[in-house]
Amino acid sequence: MADSPTDRPAAAPSGTARPRPVRPPVDAPPPKRREPSTRVKICGVTRLEDAEHAVEHGAWAVGMIFWRESRRRVGFEQAQLIGASLKRRAEVAGVFVNAPLDEIERAAEACQLTLVQLHGDEGPQFCGEVARRTGAKVIKAARVRNAADVTALRPFHTEFHLLDTFVEGRPGGTGQAFDWELAKVRRAAPKERQPKLLLSGGLTPDNVADAILTAFPWAVDVAGGTEAAPGRKDPALVEAFIAAAHGARAIAEPQEPTPADGGPGDGEAPASEAPAAEVLPSATPDGAPPSTARFTA
Repeated sequence: MADSPTDRPAAAPSGTARPRPVRPPVDAPPPKRREPSTRVKICGVTRLEDAEHAVEHGAWAVGMIFWRESRRRVGFEQAQLIGASLKRRAEVAGVFVNAPLDEIERAAEACQLTLVQLHGDEGPQFCGEVARRTGAKVIKAARVRNAADVTALRPFHTEFHLLDTFVEGRPGGTGQAFDWELAKVRRAAPKERQPKLLLSGGLTPDNVADAILTAFPWAVDVAGGTEAAPGRKDPALVEAFIAAAHGARAIAEPQEPTPADGGPGDGEAPASEAPAAEVLPSATPDGAPPSTARFTA
């Protein structure tokens, strides 16, 4: 049945202009892209295609191992290609174990490293000199058996601390995890900045979400858990790992925004989960940190 005149919508008065949609100014900045609450570093990369794939799927950093004894050691020419390809697209890390300062400096310049990861028994002053000479941010790693190994990192005022698994008599690559609860004893001294925390050791697509929700790291670091073979990445595992890491906190805290500074977003456990008392490190005979001399390779 046809509409009666009273059922039809009233026509706009003659000469009345229709409202125009509001457009942002031409010079308005684009909306800021929200970073994932937990970043991902894909380490042990030896091939350009693996580096490109990791970054395309959301990796914050790609790590290349320069230690001569590693099964995942990268060729120097490949490292140069990877560094050049990822310039301004992602962080590029070089991993060293007790390497001379000049060697680190040469590699950082030639391979355009933005991060230098020191996985041996380098001291605080050496770490500072690496940062000064290379201009890269330094990651100081410790291999963890107990709370003392974690708190022993306090004198290292680097940009990042990395916690990995200690295995006696083995250089690494064991795929074993440590007790992630130990990460919660990490506390800066009064009025000192807390370095950002990277969590490593035995992480896989299946357990990385649990690790994140236990230790609340700023980033997670994986090598063997995303490989088809040492030095060769499995694309499906890389994608699954990154997706699991990026989605971990969204599952547990769907309504919470990512904090800009401090709190769980910067590698700190929530206040409700913070330990009641600090655990002090035990002294070693030579006064060195208990377990910063071995490296996961």
